[in-house]
Amino acid sequence: MEIYYILIKMLFYLTNAFLDITFATCWWILKTTGYLLYRGVYYVLPNKNNTNLNIEDSVIIIEKEELYDILLSQRKQIDLVSNNNHQVD
Repeated sequence: MEIYYILIKMLFYLTNAFLDITFATCWWILKTTGYLLYRGVYYVLPNKNNTNLNIEDSVIIIEKEELYDILLSQRKQIDLVSNNNHQVD
């Protein structure tokens, strides 16, 4: 009688594990496929209403020398402000 109880309990846990893995796998496949289909349709049919270009949303390409000059000028301004603050104190 004890062995039947153990077999039934083992069958319950094996079935439970099998169903858990099966449903988790199916959910992952459906979720990933749905997301990929949504992104694919969104890529193929983009929103035509959003034609406003904002400079803040754009990437600006700056030459290395130009970037260095900008950083150097900002550093000079910081040093100037810093020196003025120390002289006032």
